[in-house]
Amino acid sequence: MTPAEFLRSAETQRQLELSAQLSGLPVSVHALVGEEEGPLLAGAGSCRFCAQMNASPGGRKQCRASRAEAGAQALRQQAPVAFVCHAGLSALSFPIL
Repeated sequence: MTPAEFLRSAETQRQLELSAQLSGLPVSVHALVGEEEGPLLAGAGSCRFCAQMNASPGGRKQCRASRAEAGAQALRQQAPVAFVCHAGLSALSFPIL
């Protein structure tokens, strides 16, 4: 099974949806290319605040930059990294593959 097949599998999607539901937070899986966040590979849930932030001028770029920095750190450490995004929300980034 390739990583893409794993992320798109019904069981993985079910686990992502359960994680989002239990935490009350959106869950997203992004590729990290170098130190830049790549495309969304899988995800579940949504947050009205984040949706509004992403719709604001420059908001999407700032959100991506917050996640990319934490993602790169998680990959380097091979461990979860807690961080505060540019909007002041707590978030987690962790390597999955």
